[in-house]
Amino acid sequence: MTGRQPDDKTPPPRFLLGINRDKLGGGMDPQEYERKRKQAQRAGIARSLLMLAGLVVVTVLFARRTAAPGIEQVTTAAGLDANQEPAGIAAAFGPEDTVYVSVEALGYEEGSDVSARLIYADRTLATLPVDAERVSERYLGWAFSPADAGREAWEPGSYTVEIVFRERQVLGSAAFTVTSDG
Repeated sequence: MTGRQPDDKTPPPRFLLGINRDKLGGGMDPQEYERKRKQAQRAGIARSLLMLAGLVVVTVLFARRTAAPGIEQVTTAAGLDANQEPAGIAAAFGPEDTVYVSVEALGYEEGSDVSARLIYADRTLATLPVDAERVSERYLGWAFSPADAGREAWEPGSYTVEIVFRERQVLGSAAFTVTSDG
C-alpha cells in the first residue's frame, strides 16, 4: 500500500509550510523539525486571525458609513424653523406655493446619500439632495418650488414626497394636495 499511514514513523514531506529540510543541512533533528513546523503553523494562524480582524473592522466601518438613517416622520409644511422642524404643518397648497418638507431622522450622518423625490401622476417631477444648510441635529429639510420641477405653478392634484436613500431605498413619504384656489 502506498502513502502514509497514521502510525507510520516516516518523516513528513520535504516541503512543509516553507521548511526545506535539504537547505537545513540535509536533515534535521525530528524534535527541531516538529518545533519549527508548529511555530510556522502558529504564525499562519496568527496571520489569518489578524486578516480576519481587519476584515471585520473594515466591514463594520463600511456598514456604518453606508447605513440608511432611520426616518421617524415625514411632514409637509408651510415653512421650516431654524432646526428644520415644520412651521405650520400643511397638507394642502396653492399652485404657486413652496412646499416645505421636514424629516425627523435618526442616525443621519453628514454626506449620506439622502434625497427627497417629488412625485405627481406617477412621474418624478424633481429630486433634491439634502442641503447641508437644511440639516439640524435631528431634522432634515427640503423646499420644493414650482421652479424646481420646471414649472411656473403646480397642477392641481395629489402629490407625494418620498425620502430616498441612494436613489433606490424609500425611507418614508408624505402626501399633499394642490388646490386650484390656493
